[in-house]
Amino acid sequence: MVDSELINQILDKNQDAFKELVRRYRKMVSHTCYNFVRSNSDAEYLAQEVFIEIFVSIKKFRKQSSFSTWIYRICINKSLNFIQKKKRESKMIEAYGETLKLDVEIDTEEHSRVLLLRKGLSQLPNKQKTALVLHKCNGIPHKEISEIMGLSVSAIESLIFRAKTNLKKIIIDNELNNINI
Repeated sequence: MVDSELINQILDKNQDAFKELVRRYRKMVSHTCYNFVRSNSDAEYLAQEVFIEIFVSIKKFRKQSSFSTWIYRICINKSLNFIQKKKRESKMIEAYGETLKLDVEIDTEEHSRVLLLRKGLSQLPNKQKTALVLHKCNGIPHKEISEIMGLSVSAIESLIFRAKTNLKKIIIDNELNNINI
């Protein structure tokens, strides 16, 4: 069954059609959310939120883009909002002097590089991070990212280039700050 038929059946309150939609897009949604939040439990929570949003908003889908592009946009919005909420909560905790820190022994160089990359990604502007994550982590072509983000292909290429440049600078700066002289 093609997406347009699935959408029509969901609009007709067919529960099996919605189950099929979840089955069809679960991996894509979870993977996309995970690439932003880097936590399996947070990604699963966000995936549920995405499917709730799809269910509530499917009547608003205007078919100006592909259905998967619309779903990607919901994933991105939910993920970025979640990250912003977490940052606000973290700042509130710090403001009250109840900063929670987990001291984890890091043995491997690989794990250290992954942590450094995640930290660097978290410092990128949202548009750069979104374009880079969609392209490098999800393997989405520039043209489709431009549809998802509502920007031109050249703007997406520029965002990805700037994201890579900024990420390199952030990682190098963080590495230099960690050197004890």
